[in-house]
Amino acid sequence: MPDNDTPTMEQLEEDLAEERAAWDERTKTHKTALKAFEAAKTTATTEELIELATAVKLAAGNVANSESRIAKCNRAIEGFEFAQKQGERNEAIAGTVQLLRDDVAAQLFPELGVTKLVFTVEFPEDGSEPTVACKPTGPGVGVQRVARVSGSGGSNGFKSAGAVTVEGTEYRSLNAAYMTLRAAKDGIPVEDIAAANSESAMRWLTKQGYSVATA
Repeated sequence: MPDNDTPTMEQLEEDLAEERAAWDERTKTHKTALKAFEAAKTTATTEELIELATAVKLAAGNVANSESRIAKCNRAIEGFEFAQKQGERNEAIAGTVQLLRDDVAAQLFPELGVTKLVFTVEFPEDGSEPTVACKPTGPGVGVQRVARVSGSGGSNGFKSAGAVTVEGTEYRSLNAAYMTLRAAKDGIPVEDIAAANSESAMRWLTKQGYSVATA
């Protein structure tokens, strides 16, 4: 069929049938060539064996080529239905993007310190409810309310015991810094991060390139 024609399902199935028939013939040719080579091992000259071996190699290559073309035909058939729905699929994606753009809440994200949201949506094949994950990034992500640090002459402020400063932000403890920053990196709530001992927390923070100092 011409390359610029859009094939029908019937044409794709015809192509597959032709490739399978070609594979059958090429498989028979390969078996025949291999059988001839095996039979001539003890009687043929070196030149004859080389010729027979070449025929076996060529036949095996033809079989492999047929298998590749059959796989290509199968992929075309499997993707036929999805290809027919390309317009509908693009429209659905565009509609979802527009919904996010029109959402009033989305306009608040920059004010909340969120400059980027990456969504991952997985649709189970069994038709169950899809799962949605969102990973935010920005200067406000991972920042939590911390205790006041007393000034040089103040008496009302206080400093949390074991508090640390990471990249200019104070946290009540080394573990609190680890949990907050790890949650921000993984894009999950802080409460989903398991607490770590001081050594493990410091090792992770250092590995991520954070500068940690006693607050």
